[in-house]
Amino acid sequence: METIIQKQTAMQTASRYGLIGGVIGILYSVLMWALNIELSGLIQTLIQIAIFVLILYLAIQYHRDKVQGGFIKFGRGFRIGFLTSLIMGLLGMIYMFLFVFVIDTGFIQEMIDKARAQMEEKGQSEEEIETGIKYMKYFVNEYIMPVWVLVGNLFWGVMVSLVVSGITQRRDPMEGVQPLDANTLTN
Repeated sequence: METIIQKQTAMQTASRYGLIGGVIGILYSVLMWALNIELSGLIQTLIQIAIFVLILYLAIQYHRDKVQGGFIKFGRGFRIGFLTSLIMGLLGMIYMFLFVFVIDTGFIQEMIDKARAQMEEKGQSEEEIETGIKYMKYFVNEYIMPVWVLVGNLFWGVMVSLVVSGITQRRDPMEGVQPLDANTLTN
């Protein structure tokens, strides 16, 4: 028989898995940066989504099986997934602030330079390039990038939590059933 952990809240489960997921995400990012590995945008995105989905799935499954005795309602699963993604996003946001202000202060300029080179390769005029870079700087700067990390995590947290909660939900068949008492059995 599996051990049921008593009185653990959704926030405690989310905190545990949010920290685990956040640390994994940060380690992945540091590893890619330190080894100077550049994957295509699609591959990079797929790896990050796979890690994200796995962490949310494990958090909800853990809570269902170890805390709730094998049962979990959709809403509770969604709450755990969302809170887990919030904690992962907050850690990612803090890391991104440290990254752009301390670890690699030239990161934003490198992104802008790469974008400029891509626009030049496509044969865009200097005026189009300058306009594109101007608008890019509104969204890609040291202050906005960390916020986008949090916003992205929350957006994907909602989407993934909806799906994973639907997959992992398991209603207790005894929920709402009134236990029989001795008087009912003798009548």
